Amino acid sequence: MNWGTKIAILYVSFAATIGVMVYKSATQTVDLVAPDYYEQELKYQDKIDGINNVNASSNALSISQQNGNIDFAFSETMGVPDGSILLFKPDNAAADLKTVIRVDQSGKQSISTKGLTKGTYLLKVDWKIGSKKYFKEERININ
Repeated sequence: MNWGTKIAILYVSFAATIGVMVYKSATQTVDLVAPDYYEQELKYQDKIDGINNVNASSNALSISQQNGNIDFAFSETMGVPDGSILLFKPDNAAADLKTVIRVDQSGKQSISTKGLTKGTYLLKVDWKIGSKKYFKEERININ
């Protein structure tokens, strides 16, 4: 085999490798953190204010996980919350779950984890009572 054939084989193998890499990168799914990321970034001060309001109130919300449920206990003394709960799965946007806050008479709500994909979620609870906004974020594992 002469040097011209070796160069041709090297060139063809390099081109094939580049072709495979381009194909794999084109078929890879890339989930954004949020489709409206820039709009959310502009409203980030509201989240900071909500976090500060939660920190100022020691019992605004407690979250626990047991028996295949995520339990939320909102403070009864603060009033009825109006907002949403988002279970955000960073590695799979299709596994996200967003629901409206619907508490019972004792200020509690429960979400079943049975239909959720196993793994780590970022739990984001965004609510307001009157004109005061609250925001709590924490990581949870679904087994």
